[in-house]
Amino acid sequence: MFPNLMPAVAFGLAVLNAAAANAVVVLDQTWFEYGGSDADPSNGFGAHIALASKAEFAAGFGLWDGEVFAASGTWIGNDSEGDAYILTSAHNFEPTDDASAWSYVASTGEMFAGVDLWVHPGYDPQSEESGDFDLAIVRLDGGVSGVGPQPLLYGGSDELGGTVVIVGYGSRGLGSTGEEDRFYDDPVAAAAMNVVDDVNGACGRHCIMYDFDAPDGSANAIDGSAEPVNKFEGILGSGDSGGATWLKIGAYWALVGVNSWGDDSVYGSVSSATRISDHASWISEVFPDALFIE
Repeated sequence: MFPNLMPAVAFGLAVLNAAAANAVVVLDQTWFEYGGSDADPSNGFGAHIALASKAEFAAGFGLWDGEVFAASGTWIGNDSEGDAYILTSAHNFEPTDDASAWSYVASTGEMFAGVDLWVHPGYDPQSEESGDFDLAIVRLDGGVSGVGPQPLLYGGSDELGGTVVIVGYGSRGLGSTGEEDRFYDDPVAAAAMNVVDDVNGACGRHCIMYDFDAPDGSANAIDGSAEPVNKFEGILGSGDSGGATWLKIGAYWALVGVNSWGDDSVYGSVSSATRISDHASWISEVFPDALFIE
């Protein structure tokens, strides 16, 4: 099966046994700085929620199963008929699923139904290399508006060493503890930052990878800086699968990866995103109106 995607830590269809959760696992010290405490553990994520709510990242979607946001996605544009297209992870769908497996909720709160589903032809849920092709596109039953201009997708090859913003609707936690139910709260997106430590290397042929560096530099999992990129350093949580990894290209933020998998979500953990640039032709084949930048 796909590595590190069993229900306890999966970023796809793992259903959380709590109220809908906010995404990402973050630095303990940032959580404390913004009001987190044992008495109010769900507090302290305000800065990460604010980061996700910035206009640059408003294209994010939550995938709702009727109880929780158990997966994520990103709006990549509307077609000539006015219907929206969402880019997400293939592993968010069982082989027998169609687009109706989820309800799709925009950052504005508007909810859509799925009409059509395209799973990348290279994706095989039984293969340990499926992360290389862990992409799916969904056509919705209407157009997305009110979230800013159509996002740009990155078609270049200069992700390594770049500072990225990772956005999703999944679980929350701290680097010292990992994900815990006590951190769960309002069903809104949250974001963290990291540095791309590997491209098409240890994580596979078509992926980007980053690790969760501890403040004292003691938990560097991949070659590169052992220090957090800044106070927003973080890693993916369960339910962040299909969300966006963004990188600033010149004056613009572009989607460079689709959140795919990760391990324990504590200091020293790693996460990976399926690399957009390696799949530009497939994305454009399904949705010809996708906007790419190099």
